[in-house]
Amino acid sequence: MTETMTETTENRPDWENEGGSLLHDDAALPDGITSHVVYEFRVGPYRYTDLDHARAELARQQGKVSTAGTGR
Repeated sequence: MTETMTETTENRPDWENEGGSLLHDDAALPDGITSHVVYEFRVGPYRYTDLDHARAELARQQGKVSTAGTGR
């Protein structure tokens, strides 16, 4: 981690030590490099980046959705 990306507890809001925000400083990245946070939702052994897909899988596993006609 570069010095520009290092934070100390003195300049961090109190709530951040509770798992609040992430250290994300695009200004510290070299030109041509960007970053973004991707949420991952897990349902059993499956991983999704779309919450609606994760919810649909959960419903399938709980038997709340019929899979008739889908080849399953």
